[in-house]
Amino acid sequence: MFGSQIGKAKQAGRKWLCSEAMPFHYLSFRMRNLFTIIFLTFIGFASAQEADSLPGKKIRRLYISASFSPDYCFRTLTNHDGSSMSSYIVNLRNGQEIPKFGYGTGINLIYKFKGHFEFESGVQYADYGFATNVPPLTFANSIDPNRGFVYNSISPTIPKFFTNFNYLDIPLRANFVCGKRRFHFIASAGVVTNILATVSSTSVEDNADGSKTQITTRDNRGYNGINISPVVSVGVEYRVCKRFLLRAEPTFQRGILPTTYTPVEETLWNAGVNFSLLYRL
Repeated sequence: MFGSQIGKAKQAGRKWLCSEAMPFHYLSFRMRNLFTIIFLTFIGFASAQEADSLPGKKIRRLYISASFSPDYCFRTLTNHDGSSMSSYIVNLRNGQEIPKFGYGTGINLIYKFKGHFEFESGVQYADYGFATNVPPLTFANSIDPNRGFVYNSISPTIPKFFTNFNYLDIPLRANFVCGKRRFHFIASAGVVTNILATVSSTSVEDNADGSKTQITTRDNRGYNGINISPVVSVGVEYRVCKRFLLRAEPTFQRGILPTTYTPVEETLWNAGVNFSLLYRL
C-alpha cells in the first residue's frame, strides 16, 4: 500500500512537470514562497555586511534595480523521433515561421561582495515566442478556358500570426564588475527558472479601412510548466550619482527543455539588450 502511494506521487510529479501551466492561485502561492526565500537571502547578506564595516562607517552593498529588455525572439526545431514526416514538418515550419519581438521586465536585488563580484536575483515577466508568415493566396472570378489566364484576381490580406509564451522568470546571476570613475565593464552568467503563465496565439489582420482585427486564443494544455535557461551578458555600467547607476547589457538566453515533448520539439531562445536602473539601499 505504501509503495503504491509512492508510485502515484511520482506519477503526479511527472504530470506536473510536463502539464499545462499551473493554476493562477497555486502559482501565486509558489511565487510568494520564492519572494520570501529571495528576501530572506538578501536580508542575510545585508546583516553580514555589518561585519565587514569599519568602526563608525557603514558599507552599503545592497541594490534594488528595475529593468526592461526589448528582445529578438525565436525557436529552434528538433526532429525528435527521426521520422521523414517530422523532417517535413521541420522544413515546412522553418520556411514559414520567423522571429518576433518580445520583452522582459521586472525587479531585482543585487548584493555586492568585496572586490568585483555581485550576486543578483529577482522576478521578471517575459514574453517570448515567434511569428508565422503565411504565403499569400490568389483567387479568381473567371478563368479563360482556352488560354488558362486568370481574370480579376483578388489577393486578400493575409493575417500575421504570433505564438506568445509568457513566463514568470526567476534569474540567478553572478556578475563581474570592474572599472574606474563613472564607467564600468560588467559581465554576467547564470540561469533563469522559467515558470509558464500563458501560451497564446494571436492573428492580426489589416482591414480595408485602415483598422486592424486582432483575435487571441489561449491554451496551455500540453506545454511544459517549468523550464531552465542559461543566460549570459556583457555590458557597461554608468554611475549617475552616489546612489544611482545605469546599466546596458546585451543578453542571450536559451531554454534547455523543449516547450512540448512531441516528435517535433521547439526550444525557445532570445537575444536583446537589458536596460536597468539601480538604487543603492
